[in-house]
Amino acid sequence: MSSVGAVTEDKDQDADDTAQAVCVATGMLLTAVTLVVPTRPMVILGIKGPGESAARIMGLMSASGAAVELLVNPVFGKVCDHYGR
Repeated sequence: MSSVGAVTEDKDQDADDTAQAVCVATGMLLTAVTLVVPTRPMVILGIKGPGESAARIMGLMSASGAAVELLVNPVFGKVCDHYGR
């Protein structure tokens, strides 16, 4: 009976470790977003040349953010479904 309790405690510890890792990863993601998003207009204004190059860079910045979300959101979704929110 005591081995069952130890297994349950191990699973609880694993769930706590995973939840902590998800919280840290989410915090890092939010920190990165809040650091990058406010700088985008200054980056675009600093570009010399035709407006097409500024538009291209803004589009690349938006597309790269969307690509990261495309890769990260399903992973976070599965973790949240498995361990709860």
